[in-house]
Amino acid sequence: SYTPRAAALPRRRSVLCIGNSPNLAQAQNGRREIIARRGRCDYFQYHTALCRKSCGRTIWQDSSFFPNAMIPNQTAIWNVAPLLLCGLRCQGIELCLPKGGLLGVTPRLIKAHEMGNGETPFNGRHLRRGREELKNLREAEIDMRVPIDPYADGVLIASLESESPGKFSAGVEEGYVTIKKLPFLDEPPLGLKLKVGRFRPTFGLFNILHTHDLPTTFRSLPTAEFMGEDGFIQNGVSGNFFIPTPWDTDSSLDATMEVLNGGDVAISPAARSRISYLGHLRWYRTLFPGHDLSLGWSSYYHPANNSVGSADFHGVDFLYRWKPFRLGEYKSFLFGGELMFARRPYPEASEPPDVERAIVLRDLQPGKGKPFGYSLFSQWQFNQRTYAGLRWDQTTTLFDPGLKRESLTPYVSYYFSEFLRARLSYEHRWSDLFTENNRNTALFELNFVFGSHPPEPFWVNK
Repeated sequence: SYTPRAAALPRRRSVLCIGNSPNLAQAQNGRREIIARRGRCDYFQYHTALCRKSCGRTIWQDSSFFPNAMIPNQTAIWNVAPLLLCGLRCQGIELCLPKGGLLGVTPRLIKAHEMGNGETPFNGRHLRRGREELKNLREAEIDMRVPIDPYADGVLIASLESESPGKFSAGVEEGYVTIKKLPFLDEPPLGLKLKVGRFRPTFGLFNILHTHDLPTTFRSLPTAEFMGEDGFIQNGVSGNFFIPTPWDTDSSLDATMEVLNGGDVAISPAARSRISYLGHLRWYRTLFPGHDLSLGWSSYYHPANNSVGSADFHGVDFLYRWKPFRLGEYKSFLFGGELMFARRPYPEASEPPDVERAIVLRDLQPGKGKPFGYSLFSQWQFNQRTYAGLRWDQTTTLFDPGLKRESLTPYVSYYFSEFLRARLSYEHRWSDLFTENNRNTALFELNFVFGSHPPEPFWVNK
């Protein structure tokens, strides 16, 4: 057993120190409570329901981060991790483990831990996400598309997603009807198409793509920061139409206007936000035979309502494509990028897990400035089956625009056929946050399709 050493704890911080106290007996028998020591000798307790009420959500949903862990005096703590870290987020407390670590604690908890006083966690074994070897069926989708009648088409995409091996959550990623024309009109005005239901809003280049259709294994850092790690999905109504360009017959201009439910986007996650608006303008032109360029502007805004403050962010995207006519099925080159920015920090934003852990464990305070991020990528097609590319990401955090995150991701994709694709990629991360700085990640990905499938995404040249 051991005793928390209050004298060795960092000063000018609130520190939660898990220790062996007689009061810890209250945590036995499966009660989701923990009695812990704050500062020097002040005892307090959290309860799951109370914590969720205070936070609105828990940071860790997986209780396996701390399953049936045993303090050295054999006092059991049950399902503590979601409860404990929610309390940390609510109270701005830093987790501090004494030298030598806790017996019986799963090493996965170390992902959310950083010592502030020179002590070595778990006997010096710093286990991070990038050093784990995981094999996982990340996502499975059932994609159903059918003409409903001469006026509309229907789409339903159900997904099974897995954040950790063997554990899945089911949901509807997209389910909408596309109204192509109306019975009382021979042709829709300006080629208008209406989309009603749940869908991926048209923000930038990549948000409309599903995970398996991305040119890289994961979405870019700016996308994860501003919209979420899985992008932005919401219920609403979308209208897409063309704007005539009689001054230039080699170009086209189209606009998308969307009215959506509020919330469920990283910059403003509160579900109490009732309504939001999104607009996207895209210009496309053939520069020379085989050389095409598109430019886009996107804006998201939701007004203040229902005790939720207003939020807005904006983006610019571009894509250059080279595809020679003579070798059109065997050679191509892409160069594109996205830029996103907001006018102020958003301390209540839903940050990616690595950022959230750093905020919690370092007790960081919101910063000042304007959040900003961009992503650049290029891709070369060597032959009919092989693609290689490189992506560079840089973004600040919404919580504190003074904190910078960067990554470099080279990748190679190989098509066995249109139904089977393999990808090998690598990522190196630079960051002002200790939870992800200098992380190296190697990934092998296999995508397979049963039966017919929708058209290939824009980066595939078939």
